[in-house]
Amino acid sequence: MRKINLLLLVAFLSGISMQAQTFKNGDFETGNLSNWECWQKKENKIVTGDKVHGGNYAVEVKNGMFQNFNVKSDPNAEYTITAYTLYIWGEAPLLRLEYYNPATKKLEEITRVNLKKEKNKYLPTVLKFKTPEKGWVYRLTAVPGLGKGGVFLLDDITIEKK
Repeated sequence: MRKINLLLLVAFLSGISMQAQTFKNGDFETGNLSNWECWQKKENKIVTGDKVHGGNYAVEVKNGMFQNFNVKSDPNAEYTITAYTLYIWGEAPLLRLEYYNPATKKLEEITRVNLKKEKNKYLPTVLKFKTPEKGWVYRLTAVPGLGKGGVFLLDDITIEKK
């Protein structure tokens, strides 16, 4: 009986771990921006040391960047994306979530969250959403700022099904 309970516990914890790893390189621990696309073909800078939330690496977002990801789930399933951000400067830096709508064949915005302008510490930036009835290709985009741009640090991005 103990072996079965242990196996069930390992399976449960593995499921949590898999769910938290939906973003490829969401913690930037590869030391590069693999699996991320940058606007204008400019590369954002990987940072280390005291500029990191967790682990050894984070990214300094100076140009917009995004990652496409899939969520195969029941319609109206609820998810939470959490990213740790540290504001440096800029007008209205944000994280935006879009999905590809197969009916319109366009990316459509689901939600967006402006970063809190706290310069002294990383804060969780949280996006909550329900999966639409159609479509399951999503895009998380980091926008450094509107108007004249901006800069923020980004690290430790996870997604959880509620």
